[in-house]
Amino acid sequence: MKNRPAPAYFGGALRRVQGGVFLVMCFLFLYSGLSAQGWQFNFGAEKTDEGWAVLQTEDQGFLVVGFGESFGINNDQDIFVIRTDIDGTLLWSTYFDEGFQEQARAILPTSDGNFLIVGNIINKVGENENIFLLKIDRKGRKIWSKQFGTSLAERASGAAVDADGSFLVAGSIKNANEDEDILLVRFDSEGNTRWAKSYGTPRADVGAAIVVLPGKSGFALAGNSRNEKGFDNDIVLYRLDTAGKSLWDRRIGNSFREEVRDLLVTKSGELILAGLYNDNPDAFVAKFDLTGNLLWERTVGESGVEEEANAITELTDGSLVLTGLKVIGMVNVDIFIAKLSSEGQILWQKNLGDPQAAEEARDIRATADGGYVLTGYNAQVLTSFNDLILVKTDGDGNLISNFISGRVFLDGDGGCDNDSNEQPLKGWLVQAEGQGKVFYSTTDGNGFYRIPVDSGRYNVRALPLNLYWDACIPQGVTISFPSFYDSVRVDFPMKPGILCPFLEVEVATPFLAPCQDLEYTVNYCNIGTGQAENAYVELTLDPRIAFVSATRQHQVTADGKFRFPLGSVPATGCGSFLVRAKMACTGIAEGQAAFVAAHIFPDVSCLQPDPNWDGASLSVRGSCEGDTVTFQIRNEGAGDMKSAKRSIVIQDNIVLRQNDIQLRANEEQTIKVPAIGATYRVVVEQSSGHPGRSYPTAAVEGCATQGLPVSTGKVTMFPENDFDPFVSIDVQEITASPLPVELRGYPKGYRDSLIAPETDLTFKVLFKNTSADTITRMVIRDTLPSWLDPRKVTPGASNFTYRMDVYANGIVKISIDSILLLPAGSSNAGFGFVEFRVGQKPNTPLKTVIENRATVFFDYQTPVTTKILRYVVDQFPDFITVITSSKEVFQPGVRVKVYPNPSSESVTFDVEGPSFRKLHLSVFDLDGKLVKRQVYSGNQFTLFSDQLPSGMYVYRLEAEGKLINTGKFIFR
Repeated sequence: MKNRPAPAYFGGALRRVQGGVFLVMCFLFLYSGLSAQGWQFNFGAEKTDEGWAVLQTEDQGFLVVGFGESFGINNDQDIFVIRTDIDGTLLWSTYFDEGFQEQARAILPTSDGNFLIVGNIINKVGENENIFLLKIDRKGRKIWSKQFGTSLAERASGAAVDADGSFLVAGSIKNANEDEDILLVRFDSEGNTRWAKSYGTPRADVGAAIVVLPGKSGFALAGNSRNEKGFDNDIVLYRLDTAGKSLWDRRIGNSFREEVRDLLVTKSGELILAGLYNDNPDAFVAKFDLTGNLLWERTVGESGVEEEANAITELTDGSLVLTGLKVIGMVNVDIFIAKLSSEGQILWQKNLGDPQAAEEARDIRATADGGYVLTGYNAQVLTSFNDLILVKTDGDGNLISNFISGRVFLDGDGGCDNDSNEQPLKGWLVQAEGQGKVFYSTTDGNGFYRIPVDSGRYNVRALPLNLYWDACIPQGVTISFPSFYDSVRVDFPMKPGILCPFLEVEVATPFLAPCQDLEYTVNYCNIGTGQAENAYVELTLDPRIAFVSATRQHQVTADGKFRFPLGSVPATGCGSFLVRAKMACTGIAEGQAAFVAAHIFPDVSCLQPDPNWDGASLSVRGSCEGDTVTFQIRNEGAGDMKSAKRSIVIQDNIVLRQNDIQLRANEEQTIKVPAIGATYRVVVEQSSGHPGRSYPTAAVEGCATQGLPVSTGKVTMFPENDFDPFVSIDVQEITASPLPVELRGYPKGYRDSLIAPETDLTFKVLFKNTSADTITRMVIRDTLPSWLDPRKVTPGASNFTYRMDVYANGIVKISIDSILLLPAGSSNAGFGFVEFRVGQKPNTPLKTVIENRATVFFDYQTPVTTKILRYVVDQFPDFITVITSSKEVFQPGVRVKVYPNPSSESVTFDVEGPSFRKLHLSVFDLDGKLVKRQVYSGNQFTLFSDQLPSGMYVYRLEAEGKLINTGKFIFR
């Protein structure tokens, strides 16, 4: 005997301005670029710190190496390493000090997922310089270090990795005449020297860059050689075989200064050199083929202005982007950036920089999103110290360099000013709106926020969490940025408008599967202005979910609910606890849904009710009683309904009935439908002006008489009654384990996509460690679709402590900084999850398509992007197929018999009463899809099963343009 599924029921200069706002106005300057995208971060301290090389790492973040004087203990230069995430947020920084002086010049990825830093070291004062190799892991920890040196001085300038994992380092070595020769050293993957070669002339020669040529055809080496007049450099280019033997060399030179700073091999197998040309130089680019033919050369820059190219990168289409410096004035040097076609045509060129500082870029890389990342240094005017900079631009070389920052805090003394002891407000959203754009930032644990913005005029506001809070500056502050590299500080004091608690709760578990041990996370917060006394959470568990234990004391109420006392919950206070449970092993159909509901008390509003509200408050409950599904609609409010509201009965994917309902206080109305295995849901409208966002609805699934099949997967198509923050209902379908990384959306929508404009969406990100390493940090990044409102993002439940930020134009970033996900196959390896809810923007047009996906970053691994969830906005219940019940709409004197039902071969329709010349039969499947339409003559006809596959069908019978009867039949 098969187990039958049990039925389920769901119900810059400082100045003070009015209102206690402080503005800090920093440097202004004129910038000739377009509207900017990107960012810039400075790293360093009170001494000189510079970046020399940058990589975009596997996790789409950035690794920068250079040197710093600010962090060591010996007051010397040390190797400085920084790692950030994709947004430039610092993950870690470290320095290495193994001698008197160390500097990094290059960074290379290794085949084992680690990194090799190539640079130079002076071990002791007065000693010669050596080439320094330092291998680090992904967290910046030293694996090994090696040195290459002779009795002479050696210096590294560039490096490359070969296909076999060996490394090549180009630089220079002192010769016997105290001049320099170009040096090339090949190391194995462990840093052991394979061979070393030198190249050059009787004059000074210095190696600048090395590349590995495709097809194991050797290397190309670029350097600078003193010309015959002995005053300036020429550019030299060598083609070498795999043993370092020179096959040919070329020289670019005239009577002036030419220098190469970088070399790359293109995807099509040519060589690109970048550097400078002439004594008052322009940036210079040249292209050679592998036989040494010069294909083209180009100077880039403004006539009479000094520009230098320090680095160049190739894009996927073969175009080139270079960077370096441009001298703007006596004390103003900017980053220079230019794009060229593969044939050397200048596509654009621009400079980036603060007029009060000197900036230079030393390296550039193309990024995965089509932009560029640069590193180098900046130094303020009249200072001799630099900061390392990390710059991210878009594909046109633009960046956002203005920012608004400040603090949001509780104004405890009512003075609307920022006292030192004011309580910071964490997790509040600050909005800057202007130029047709809106930028956001979420406050951190100290109440601080930072919003990068483009040029233009903006209104900046801190958004109160709810109507209990007032802002000291409700209208916000208007700020103008006429150009770039400006900053403003705006602090926002917030105060209680109404002293009242406002509790919110979230409950969730990763997923549901038969016979599974479950762990529900319950999170709660008081987002109101007053302390909540005698607070408690009540949990209602699905009949198939058995309570096991909890991390908080509880009682069981008379109606079987689990009550968890919380005591006093202060304003802005939060907490959480776990509930362990067990899912039933039998009586479950694939895809059937189960639920856990949480309700936190007190839940009474302190706001004045809408004067138009009649005091009525409807609730819906559903039950399975033998061969009948019963719904009770009750007016639990203190007032009678002044006008009728709509109630809707949905059977699977079909609207079965729509009726008006008008109840007196405490009056109840019952709806009964046959238990034929369908999923039924009732939705009723609340009276106009009802407090909050109550959405009375209930669903019954799996209620069927013996032998009838049941439909599943329909419960989660529609939202539950948890739009109010004090209620949370976790409804999930019982299925097999999810994908290792999966994004789920609730509700999933009618026919898996259709939702109403007022429907909030809850997104759940499920994740599991499938690697052989323990994961210790994780980030989830979701760029919200344009019709989802960043102002309506609410943190949800998770089985890990996390930090959520909403920033830019609507990016949700969830960071779990102290996670411990064990390797795949570990006994305790399991799924983690994070939920958040977001509402739609006001006036979302019907037929709007909303597509969302998230990207999950595990430590420093390649990020995983989820499948896209797709929704279509439409009007509820208009998007549902409507079938009206035969008990409520029929022609007088007409009776319809459908027999035999169920049937294995055919069903006969027998219409008793008036004779009809033609009968129109429409047949729908349980998804509401029309599968057959037929016209019959006479009052009796037969529908054969060979025309339809086995299953349950809904029919609609019409005659003379009028509905006669609807119902169901089953073909076995």
